[in-house]
Formats: sequence, C-alpha cells, structure tokens
Amino acid sequence: MYPQRVGPIMEEEASRPKTQQQLPGNLPVVPTSFVGRQLEIAALTQRLRHPHARLLTLTGPGGTGKTRLALEVASDLQPEFAAGAFIVDLAPLDDPQLVPSAMAAALGVREAAGQPVLDRVREHLKDKRLLLVVDNFEHLLAASPVIGQLIATCPELKVLATSRTPLGLYGEHEFPVQPLPVPDLQRAHDPAELAQVEAVQLFVARAQATRPDFLLTEDNAPLVAEICVRLDGLPLALELAAARIRLLQPTVLLGRLQHTLALLTGGARDLPPRQQTLRATIDWSYELLDPTEQRLFRQLGVFSGGWTLEAAEAVCELGSADGSSVDMLDALEALGRASLVRQSSVSDEARFEMLGTVREYAAQRLEDSGEAELARARHAAQFMSLCETAEPLLHGPRQRYWLDRLERELANLRAALDWSLRGGAPEAGLRLAAALWWFWVIRASLYEGQRWMDSAVAATGPAPTATRAKVLYCAGLVSSFQGDWDRSRRRCEAALELCRQFGDSRGAAYACFGLGMAAFLEGDASAARAHIEEGVRLFRGGPILDAWGLRNVLNALGEIERSQGDFGRAQALYEESLALARQEADAHGIGLLLYNLALVALHHADASRAADLLSQAVHVWRDLGYRSGLAVCILTMGSLASIRQQPERAMRLFGAADSLMEQVGRRVRDSAYQEYFAATQTGLDRRAFDEAFQAGRQMTMEQALAEGLASAEPEPLPGAPPPRSPGAGYEPLTIREWEVAQLVARGLTNRQIASELVVTEGTAAKHVENIRAKLELTSRTQVAAWVLART
Repeated sequence: MYPQRVGPIMEEEASRPKTQQQLPGNLPVVPTSFVGRQLEIAALTQRLRHPHARLLTLTGPGGTGKTRLALEVASDLQPEFAAGAFIVDLAPLDDPQLVPSAMAAALGVREAAGQPVLDRVREHLKDKRLLLVVDNFEHLLAASPVIGQLIATCPELKVLATSRTPLGLYGEHEFPVQPLPVPDLQRAHDPAELAQVEAVQLFVARAQATRPDFLLTEDNAPLVAEICVRLDGLPLALELAAARIRLLQPTVLLGRLQHTLALLTGGARDLPPRQQTLRATIDWSYELLDPTEQRLFRQLGVFSGGWTLEAAEAVCELGSADGSSVDMLDALEALGRASLVRQSSVSDEARFEMLGTVREYAAQRLEDSGEAELARARHAAQFMSLCETAEPLLHGPRQRYWLDRLERELANLRAALDWSLRGGAPEAGLRLAAALWWFWVIRASLYEGQRWMDSAVAATGPAPTATRAKVLYCAGLVSSFQGDWDRSRRRCEAALELCRQFGDSRGAAYACFGLGMAAFLEGDASAARAHIEEGVRLFRGGPILDAWGLRNVLNALGEIERSQGDFGRAQALYEESLALARQEADAHGIGLLLYNLALVALHHADASRAADLLSQAVHVWRDLGYRSGLAVCILTMGSLASIRQQPERAMRLFGAADSLMEQVGRRVRDSAYQEYFAATQTGLDRRAFDEAFQAGRQMTMEQALAEGLASAEPEPLPGAPPPRSPGAGYEPLTIREWEVAQLVARGLTNRQIASELVVTEGTAAKHVENIRAKLELTSRTQVAAWVLART
C-alpha cells in the first residue's frame, strides 16, 4: 500500500544525502509535509531508545494520524538501527494466519518448503538490530502472539505497532495518540497566533495544497478556528475538509459541517478505501465490535457532551446474544480499547465521551437501528430525574457541586429539552424545564433560560395541571430576573390562579414573589409590597418552612423599602434574610444579601463598609461561578470608585459591567447607579470618557474583578504610609488567608470557618495550614495572637 524505498532510487530521493539513501529498510516516501506532533515525536523516540521498551503500540481512533506519526518516528530513528527500519501493512489482510507471510514479504525473507514462515522470519531477525513498524493491527489481534514470539527470540528487535486497540501483550507500552490541539474559541482569533495551533497548521497546509492562494486572514481566522474545533482536531477529518476549500469558502464549509460525515469524503485515491472517507474509517472500527458492543455504541450516540457511568446504565440496555448480563463498565472499557470512547478528565467522577465525529456516526447508526425513540425517551427521563434531584439542592451547602454537575451535563440537558418539548415526551420536558429555572439564573444564560421557558409555556397546553402552574411561575421568575416585567406578570398571574385552584400554597407564594418583582420593576411599589407581603405570609404559614423562598421574599421586601427611602427597614429585612441564608449555607443568598447591605452602606456614604461587603460578596459569588451577580458587583464597584474620586477607573468598571451584563442577559434598573455614572461622566472630558468606557468593555470578567477589588481596598488615612501588598496588617497573607486568620482568632473551628465563608471544610483546613506555614507558627493560639497584635 505504500511506495517503497527498496529497488531503484525514486526521483524524489535524488537530492537526499547518500547516507540516507543507503539506509536499509522499506519506509515509504510520504508525499506531504508532517505538521506538528513534535512533543509526541520526542516522547516516542525517547521511549523507544530505552532498553526495556521492546514493543510500543500507538493507539487511538481512526483518523488521528497513528500511521503518519509512526512513520515519522521510524524515519528519525532509522539511522540508529544497523539493520534498518521496515514497515508491514496489515490493513489488506483478513486472516491472522497471514501475518507472518506479510512480515516475510516486507523484510525480503524467502519462504522455504517444509519450514514455517514465522521460523524463517525469526531466523532472519535473531541477530539484527532492526525497527519493525507493524501498521493497522486492530482487526488481527489474534495474531498478536506472533509479535510476542519475535520479541522473545530476537533480542535486538524493536516493534512499533499502530492499532485502534492495544495488542494485550506482556511488556507492551501503549501510547494513546490524541487529536491535534484545537483553538480556544473564547479567545480573539489573531491570524498569527492562530497559525501556531497544530490543527490550524494542518488545515491551512492541506488547503494550500489544493488552493495555493489560500491564506489565513482576519476575516477567515474565526471560521477556520471553528472548523478545527468542529472536527475535534482529527487529522483525517481536517485533511478531507481542507480538500473542499478548492470549491467552498470557509463560511460555506463551516455551514455544511452540520452533516460532517456526508461532507468529508473524497480522500486521495492511492489511500486505502477506509481512509478515503471519514465514515469508512469509523465503519472499520464499528465492524470489529461484537454485537453487544455495537448495540451499546449505537445507544451512546444519544448522549451529547459525554455521560457518567450511572447515566449509561440508566439509558442503555445491555444484554448478550445468549441472554446473559453484561457489566456496563466492562463494555465501556471494550469501546475504550477500540478507541471509540474515551474517559473524560473534566471532573472527578467516572465520565466518558466520544469525539464529535464518532458521536455523529453513532447517532446515525442509532437512527438506522430503529432504537432511537426508546433511547431518547430513556435519556430524557434520566436527565429529568437528575434535575429534579438537583433542584432543592441548588439552595444549600452543596449548591456549587450541583451547579457544576448540571453545567457538565448542559449539552445533554439541551438535547433532552429539545426532544421532549418538540413532542417526544412533553410532561418530562415541562418538569425538566421547571426544575432548571434557577440553574439558568445562577450559572448559565438568562437569554437561553428564557428561550427554554418560552418553549415550555407553549408546550403546556390549556389544560389546568400542577405541572403547568409550576412552569408558569418558574417562567415568570426567569422573566423578572431578565427585566421583562410584563411577561413575568402575565405568567405569574396565570400561575397564581392555578395554584389556588389546586390548593398549592407554596406555588402560590412563588407566584406572589414573581408578581411582586414584576410590580416593583414597573414602578408600582404599593402593589409590589402587597404581593410580596402575601408571599411572606404564605411561606411562613406553609406546612413545611421553605427557608429559601422566605429568604427571597424578605429580600424582595427589603428592595421595595430601599427604593422608597426607608433604608433602616431595608437593612433589617436584609439582615433577617442573611441569617436565613447563612442557616441554609446558601452561597447565592449570602452573596446577594452582602451585596444589598453594601448598597445601604453606599447610601450612608460609608465607603469602607460598602467596600468590605462588596469584596465579601465577590469572594462568595466567584467561588459559586455566579457570573450575573459578579457583573452587578463590578457595576457597583464602579459607583464606589466614583465616590472615591477615581473617575477613569469608575468608567472602566461601568464599561466592563455593561459588556458582561449583555453577555449574561442581565438588566439593572438602579437609579443610584445612574447618578454615579452621570457624575463620573461629568468629571471626564469626552475623549477620556470614551477611552475608559471602551477599555472596560474589552475586559474579561477576571480583569474587571481585579480592577473592582482594587477600588474596594481600604483607603489609607491622611499621612499614613501606603499599605503593603496585598493589604495593610496581613502581609504576607493573601486577602482570603487574612479573613481565615481573623476567624481563627475568634476561636472558630475549621467547620465553622467553612460555614462562615461558604467553602468546604477541606478548603478551610488548607487555608489554616498555609497561614501557619507562611507565619512559621505551630498552633492556632499563636495565629490568634499574631492577628490580635495587628488589629
């Protein structure tokens, strides 16, 4: 299958050094340049040079470039093997017993009558220092003992194999070949920077081979980046896609990649058929599976973005042909050995995933099998169950864990919602949407949450049901957080009527909460107070205390009182609500109440207290990943900078908040902020105002938070020396370590510190350990004394 170097010197070799032309072996002349993989080449050559590495197997899914990498490594090492480097291509074979004959042919060993071919090969290799590349072993694993026998009897032989599955031999070294690195789509796409990414390098090189005038430009760089990501950095897919550049512009090519397998055809005719289309490459792996593994592989195509072992067991039906049970973990490991499934590294749980192109193939196989609807129904039921389990836990001490877990499953949640709400399983879709409303507010996008809630409301139908009532008030609450008070009011009114009809006092309380927020946003403080006070009454009088709901309506009542100028009453309500949030270890609520108390402090011109409260809110919300809340904190830190006569910093923070709130779909309607913005604008000339505001809009969340926290640092007293970094009185500790040290000085245990700061007990213990190490102290008593000496 390869052009060989044995025989007459090929025309392309004429200019090569004589020493290289005379190296023994049959490695092919590869007509294309090798792109990237320098780290892999260095690692592989180093490993093969080790005396105990006799068999090294490159594994990975079809299309990752195992053969090409093996050839590059073999070519680099060829001068180190006196007997040369030879390649044996097993792809054309379909019988394991033919492997020794293929080796003999590649090595130039003649067969002899009456003597087994393998004996002839061993005799030929027994005293030779030779590198043998055995390519495409995955479909002939029954012949792997041949390799074992050669290694055992030929002490100078080294074997470099490629296979989608390890050979399973004693002493085998496995080297998984990953797809090429792809661009980060969250970053700006500067063509010069993008050209350093290996997937992009390969795509551009192959595109230029078919269209020499193709260049990476500012216009097409984002498109090329997304093409590389869409194709998972898979070399074969990139080469097939790049060949289409002859006829398709990148924007058209990207659009057509929605149907990846159908587009990626037409590879070079001198390649094996299975490498001429991406579908044929995956077909090759699929046909090597047994029927049980094929069925599992198909069913896994229903997942998007990966899955846990628990989810696979709930969604996929396993069973062997003879009716015996099959262990799911064993079956997943078999698919992993075939390089069709890989374990994900995004979390500590047992999680698995497929390359996007492989998943598309699995989904098509599932569709063709007639099993798709059942698999989707089980998938929707599994994720409905997960979300309903998570819903009440999104408000307590494990809030972050469950938010993180739902975020990892976001692609699956979207797939389940889409299929269910389009008619696949409407009731499951409605329950799923209702259970997720708070997740959209805290962790995801309010824009996206609003779209899903709109779809759920449209799917409820006119029949009065408890599920419809919950969907309506949850949708109304999402609308209120987005600032769409008219839609919120209409939905919560309908929900309240249904909840009263069903005797659901808890649901009615949430509907009142939504109505109160809608009235508040419309500027009707009297109606808002009436609705919210009714919500307080319903929550307090419910059969089971809903501390989270009560905390929300008390906070909302505080918002109303603050808007009406009663800051004393507002502060009392905030503090009562904060006590409930601390009692429930509700990180979102703690951050919210700290933030609202900061607004009260700002009104009283207590900049130091406001800065301290804002910093605490930022620490809590940053740990939680609450981007919407952090954006509002940045806005308020801009107001604080304005009060402290830092107009350019204030305007940068206002610009950053403006951009970040656009991204999360958050609107802020606070007249106090408008006053600070106007005052800052007046204090700057037009050019300085525009430059600072636009500079802020370019900031990332972390950059803006750093700027905002700088504005919240305590101001030095007149004539006092400037504070030492990171702050006066707690050098050499970080701000968070200083907070922990103060709590230690108050006599709190690690568990109490964790509760106070809304972190895990392990994190609190680690902070205490770091403090003692930095201060060279041996006890908590010494830490307390150190703190007291500085306060």
